[in-house]
Amino acid sequence: MKKLHLRQLMDFYDHKLESSDTHASAINAVMGEDFAVALMCHYFKNNEKKATYVDPLQEACTTGKQKGHRLDKWICVDSIIYQVEIKNWSAHSIGGTKVKNGASSEWMIDYRKRRWGRQFNTTGSVHTPSQAGTLKVLTKMRVPELHHGREHKALLCFWEALHPEGEDHPLFSVEVSGDNFDELHVFSMSNYVSQLLKETETLEVEMKVADARIDWLNKIYN
Repeated sequence: MKKLHLRQLMDFYDHKLESSDTHASAINAVMGEDFAVALMCHYFKNNEKKATYVDPLQEACTTGKQKGHRLDKWICVDSIIYQVEIKNWSAHSIGGTKVKNGASSEWMIDYRKRRWGRQFNTTGSVHTPSQAGTLKVLTKMRVPELHHGREHKALLCFWEALHPEGEDHPLFSVEVSGDNFDELHVFSMSNYVSQLLKETETLEVEMKVADARIDWLNKIYN
């Protein structure tokens, strides 16, 4: 187990400290997906649910066809299996905006609404992901054979702090319109890390893929 330093995570992705410029793409490639899964699983376990992820090398999250959309992960939570797409978009991203260090709750409510408005189109009570890279989460993937019988749901995971009403909930669901799902679950890593920071500065996590990549970096250059 390693320690994930939560305040430094916020400094990098939300506060965009000057020393973090130009490094986001590289860090996302090395560990972005891994810490997203670690944070989601920690959230579920913290809420007394059993959470595990399926190794994508063994069971990729695809439609079962050679061509077409694929997502990042399968995550199993009790009797549910989520098809998950992860987006580590942050203050570094095109169109991203910095979060004020020590921002007031009113400022954050407005910020979350604005980020939601950028990532979703809303008509009445129906919300639709506004970009092709996130809209694909509503394409139904083929559930791995070992997990047949679980309730199949869609989950879109963002780094960004966002919510249609500006709330700070880490996990929530919205109504969507489509042939495969009428509900989309949304997880905000920033919302969750902000809550965790009220109690702790670090989180013990296991990130096997990130560990392997960092090990190779150390072999190549140290």
